Amino acid sequence: MRKTLVVLLGTVVLPSILLGVLALRKTSEQQIVLERQTASLYQRHTDALAEEARRIVAGEQQSFIEAVDSILAPDDSMEAARDFAGRLASRWPRARVGFAVSTAGVVLSPRSDAPTTPEWVGFLAANRAFLSSRQPTELFQTPPGSLPQPNALKAARNVRPQEAFSPKSFARQDSKLNVMKSDFASAVSRGSSGTVARTAQSGVEIFFWQRSPRAPDVVFGAMLTPRELEHLWQERLPGRVPSVPDILLALLNERGEPVWVSRPGFSANWKLPFVATEVGEALPYWEAALYLVHPERFTESARSLTLSVGLLIALSLGAIAWGGIAVVRETRQQMTLVQKKTDFVSNVSHELKTPLTSIRLFADLLHQNRVAEPEKRAEYLHIIAREAERLTRLINNVLDFSRLEREKPPARREVVDLSPVVERIWSSEAERLRSLGFQVRWEAAEGPYRAPADPDAVAQILVNLLSNAEKYSPGVREVTLKTFFDRSRLCMSVSDRGLGVPPGQEEAIFEAFHRAHDSLSSGISGSGLGLALSRRLAESEGGSLTFERRPDGGSQFLLMLPTGESGAEP
Repeated sequence: MRKTLVVLLGTVVLPSILLGVLALRKTSEQQIVLERQTASLYQRHTDALAEEARRIVAGEQQSFIEAVDSILAPDDSMEAARDFAGRLASRWPRARVGFAVSTAGVVLSPRSDAPTTPEWVGFLAANRAFLSSRQPTELFQTPPGSLPQPNALKAARNVRPQEAFSPKSFARQDSKLNVMKSDFASAVSRGSSGTVARTAQSGVEIFFWQRSPRAPDVVFGAMLTPRELEHLWQERLPGRVPSVPDILLALLNERGEPVWVSRPGFSANWKLPFVATEVGEALPYWEAALYLVHPERFTESARSLTLSVGLLIALSLGAIAWGGIAVVRETRQQMTLVQKKTDFVSNVSHELKTPLTSIRLFADLLHQNRVAEPEKRAEYLHIIAREAERLTRLINNVLDFSRLEREKPPARREVVDLSPVVERIWSSEAERLRSLGFQVRWEAAEGPYRAPADPDAVAQILVNLLSNAEKYSPGVREVTLKTFFDRSRLCMSVSDRGLGVPPGQEEAIFEAFHRAHDSLSSGISGSGLGLALSRRLAESEGGSLTFERRPDGGSQFLLMLPTGESGAEP
């Protein structure tokens, strides 16, 4: 039994649990793969939004170049350079501050010795050292000498699903931006125009610069902050970015705050985009971000998939557990049956040996004429006949039980009178019981006892019940047979004052090979087939055989057979 459990556990249960755990892990991995594939499909939308943002910045740089050319065209270039801040404010008011710096690092405009606005004063205080190339700083530079091109500026960041947007001093560790530490002169040394951006305490600052052939020793520039560009996103992006159902596109600044959204009024956790693309060096740390309008669908899908797989695994494990329990129970039953059959062989061998020994002993005494007294000879002959009957009864039980195991009972029998059968069995058995010291009594209802039953089967049931009462009554020797009618049933009960049946074995005594008191340990003879055979015979006749415990000790077995008639007793 233990070996069966170990084999079942090692070959079925544990591998099944392992496969279930692997299936759940694989389900989680597939969910992540699905999210990443969806993110890859949505990446093109953020790429398109980032490219439009770059185009808008590039368009503003072109407007700045045209403004510079218009300022330098009619006048002396050096004179225009010294008054560049004021002229740019009137020609291109989008710029926060315009400036002009010589290649030697002298800030020509705005001038500190001339009347200036508070904004110019603050600009010079914050940027004079940078523009004079005395203070290097971290810069983000677009390719010099040309307008910002999408292919050159594109720096996409594939955000893992639900990855947190975590700025740290306006910088991310996973950023793909090209950052360098340089001074202003080095940044504008190559090319004729470009864009330089840097991060400051107030946010991102964008510097457009232009070196004109009219004034090759002067660099003209303008500083803008994203606030100067805010109205551009609202004006130009809606018509250029297609609307897609179930998603929201947003342009996020360096702090992760939305400056434009495709669905006004929509609220989201802006720092948790589903997928995002960096705009590029023109707007450092700005991102085109995409959000799911119904993000709970992924969670519901994952939960549903996990629940389905978990339910299938639970059902599979339940089926395996049920099958394992069934196997264990069947194995235990088979082992119990094998043990009962082994005990049956031992009991039957003992039961066969005892009467055969008695028959042989007394037959030898009579055969050798060693018994002269007629009374002794009659007694020995009676013992031989009684042991022969006992032997015959045991063999008949075994043969009849085997026959019932193979054959089906007849569908219907003819109605016969069982009164002669009961009288014959009681007459022979009562005489034998009296000779053994039993008090016997038959409480009989008036006949006839008509029932559709086999007389031989009824006779064998009564013989087995009376023999059982004899074997299990070592103390008070009293046997009572009652025959009566209960509505449309013929009832026969056999009662004794013997050992009874141990608690919990009321039904087990009707199982084949089961014995409540083993013959080898208790000295009570028997094979374990009498009651099992009797119940099967009763059921084959359409009746039943039940056990009842008597209040004052002992047992009562009740045989009930249908009479085939309705109404009261005859």
